[in-house]
Amino acid sequence: MAIPPVDTSSSDANDETSPLLPRRSASPSTHTRKDDISHHRNRRRWSSASICLLLLIIIVCLEFADTVPRPALTRIYEAVYCRQYYLEHGFPGDGKEGGAVGGRFGGWAGFGDGKLALSIPEKYCKVPQVQGEVALLKAWQVAFDAAGSLLFAIPWGYFADSYGRRPMLLIIVAAFVAKSLWIQVVCYCWKTMPIRLVWLGSLQSLFGGGAVAGAVLYTSIADVTDQDERVTIFFRFGAAQLFSGFIAPPLSAWLMQFGPFTPTILGTAFFAFGFVILCFLPETMSYKGEESSPNTAAEPPRAETSDSTREPSIHDRVKSLLRSAQDSAAFLTSDMRILILLPTYSFHLLLYNTDDLLLQYSSERFDISISRATLVISLQAGLKVVVLIVLLPALVNYLTTRFPFDAQFKDLLLARCSAAAMALGFLCIGLAPSLPLLITALPIQVAGWGLMFLIRSLVTSFVEQHHVARLYIMLTLVDAAGLMVGTPAMAAFFDWSLSIGSWGGGLPFVGCGLALMMVEFALYSVRVGEEKGEEEVEDDRCSGTSGGI
Repeated sequence: MAIPPVDTSSSDANDETSPLLPRRSASPSTHTRKDDISHHRNRRRWSSASICLLLLIIIVCLEFADTVPRPALTRIYEAVYCRQYYLEHGFPGDGKEGGAVGGRFGGWAGFGDGKLALSIPEKYCKVPQVQGEVALLKAWQVAFDAAGSLLFAIPWGYFADSYGRRPMLLIIVAAFVAKSLWIQVVCYCWKTMPIRLVWLGSLQSLFGGGAVAGAVLYTSIADVTDQDERVTIFFRFGAAQLFSGFIAPPLSAWLMQFGPFTPTILGTAFFAFGFVILCFLPETMSYKGEESSPNTAAEPPRAETSDSTREPSIHDRVKSLLRSAQDSAAFLTSDMRILILLPTYSFHLLLYNTDDLLLQYSSERFDISISRATLVISLQAGLKVVVLIVLLPALVNYLTTRFPFDAQFKDLLLARCSAAAMALGFLCIGLAPSLPLLITALPIQVAGWGLMFLIRSLVTSFVEQHHVARLYIMLTLVDAAGLMVGTPAMAAFFDWSLSIGSWGGGLPFVGCGLALMMVEFALYSVRVGEEKGEEEVEDDRCSGTSGGI
């Protein structure tokens, strides 16, 4: 995030750049001299391309750590609920209750050797009662993760603005490692620990969680890149995230033959490796020349008083914090287009976390194993990489060279097209009567996968540069709220839809398509410079606003 130099003669300087809590500074000149030396060393050692490459490696590590264990955890949850279900109801045809399962499949195998012996074949676990429980377990896990991010995003955002991006990322990734270990302990001890104790892993979100990690990573990218290349960089990093989705599912399916805990252990190792790489990441908040130091935000000179050295009271700190929070959110009302686009971002993580649901749905709907269903997810991820690396950058270049479109209109036009394609794709996936038709619908859905990157770039252009980090934190809050409410609702919808027949499992995807139609409507209500008539421009000029709807 590029922060303009502070004008100490302006009365508004304290509102935008002063620290949240008053600090005592022994020698401003000494701090400035040390900050200049540190800044120049940082510029000499690390170029923008080097930092972006390091961030790219970190993103790939974190995505691999999150994606590789997913199919294995789904199979573990499914096996546990499957055993519980047949112990309670008995296996059909045996005429017995409970013990019939052990007699039919040779007894209950445990996790004692770290390897799950599937005493019940996977095909018998596709009953709606089991699949509904698995979907709800995973959905509430996501909701609890989002709840912590929603509650603590703003405090951790201020932490990142005050002490730097790297310390924040180190704290979050360390919490990821702890969560991964805890889930494995619960799954390993499933006989003595209820499987729902995996929800306690959501305590890691008290330290920010994945939503805040994404916001800080994207803010770090904005710290070291120029605005004109922002959307292209976002596409590349989005493709890097999806690269793991292309490689991880088949890798996980192959590793599962050595036991379900092999992928989960590898996932923890990736988290640990990402933490190590983060230790070498330079602080990006003070990368550009106009930024101030992370720990010494510039303040306007104040007249010396007898109370200048007095330690501020708790009341003063609370008032300062509330005033800063109010000032930080004031930019949201500066342009009505921001308020229109922010709610559309609530579908971001909800839509981008449908992979687990698609994995479970395709396995149940078309009667294939989870390991085979991962190939569908892998194909989808490969198409996403092609779209973000080849198709969308080519379209951006074509619109830039062949038509005199400005950046805002270009992002808005592509966002509208992406929303339409993704809506159609989700509808086709939900209504596909066969696996080949579902696979045929994937390219249509994936064609719009750059939608949220385009919306992020577009809404960023509506705010001043020194508000970008705050905007990204607000996007994180909207993300977390949508994920916390939408994921359990979608899982419950999926559970209910299975009760009306296997074809009904596609209804959540139809719901996603309808939600994207609402996003399309919001995008068409937004106007940028090239779409405005002379009367609208004159109205904006008279009203003093920077944009309209």
